[in-house]
Amino acid sequence: MLAASGRGRLCIYESCKSRSRFDSAVKVPLLDIIHQSTFAMQLSFITLLVTLTTLALANPTPPPPKCGTCNPVSGQNSCDVTTSCINTGTTFHCACRAGYKASKWNNDIHSEFRLPMPNYEFLVFVPENTVCNTLCDNPYAAPGDLCKEVHLYNQCKV
Repeated sequence: MLAASGRGRLCIYESCKSRSRFDSAVKVPLLDIIHQSTFAMQLSFITLLVTLTTLALANPTPPPPKCGTCNPVSGQNSCDVTTSCINTGTTFHCACRAGYKASKWNNDIHSEFRLPMPNYEFLVFVPENTVCNTLCDNPYAAPGDLCKEVHLYNQCKV
């Protein structure tokens, strides 16, 4: 039990007034306890801050894929020679040849994706300067089933 003694100190025993075996007990000034508590709170806050920063850096949110556009004028675009700069209605994008994709890792929407365009769902679109030399899983499928393993990306302007 903490109790105040007559000299402005806290006594850590049952009674500061009684003369007994507790007379040799440790007397801790109140300011020392407050300083220790404040230091412990600051240390806890710093530990929490470091932990949250580490978690944020370890699992950063990936940026959305770029829907990169290309210049349709020959020699003016940066589409790889294994792709073509095609018109998707309102913009131009680099598209792989039918039956090809950029990578065997189909979950990386940053390197390849398909667009939900009628009659063009079979094409795999890629950022500029991306090579498309990997065959799709079923390169001889009908157009509606070609390169289905590559994810559709609905966020690009077509």
